[in-house]
Amino acid sequence: MGGVALLGLVLALSNRPAVSPEGLPLVNNVNTYQSELARANDLAADAIRKADQGEELTDEDRRKLSRAAPIFDNLNRFWPFKVGPFLYAAKVYYNIGEFDLARDRAQQAVNNERTDEQDRPETERGSAEHKAQLRPVLAEAYYVMALADAAKFDWAKSLESAEIAAAMTPNVPNYIVARAAAKLQTGNAAGARQDLRTALGLQPEHKRAKQLLKLLDADKS
Repeated sequence: MGGVALLGLVLALSNRPAVSPEGLPLVNNVNTYQSELARANDLAADAIRKADQGEELTDEDRRKLSRAAPIFDNLNRFWPFKVGPFLYAAKVYYNIGEFDLARDRAQQAVNNERTDEQDRPETERGSAEHKAQLRPVLAEAYYVMALADAAKFDWAKSLESAEIAAAMTPNVPNYIVARAAAKLQTGNAAGARQDLRTALGLQPEHKRAKQLLKLLDADKS
């Protein structure tokens, strides 16, 4: 018996569970997918909520996100045409400083809009309800792309993605502030100021908006 065949026989007879390249449980059925998704969400949900609200992350938060990141990638290999899990992976990677990976996962979430639709029952495909549910998720993916590009000082790309996010889901302060930051860095101070005032009208205590407006006011004086 050849070496490869022998190795296959040994593995087949072994009681050891199959694992992914990261050493995680191999996701090869819906039940494993759901249990691993719950585990990833347990690790990441609180830190992502804090980040979305502009709160500082602790070292423990980042450790949990670092543990969650490969779990999301493992899930996305099994089900590579969903929008939501790729978006969550993007947010995880952004908040541990992996900006290229964050942008890649967010872009994949956007690319998956059509395949996510095909995964739905036929009665739901193309429905206004499903499109309405997907719209804010896609807007959030564009927002993460805007943040990742800003972190790499690619302000033109950041502005493009922030514009799309703000157009898809109007009146979300975070999207408007991301657009304002990109406008400021691309020489449109007046547009940035207008966006910041709009954001503060929606959320008067928005920390980032107040910081940027203070910076603009200081430059003006």
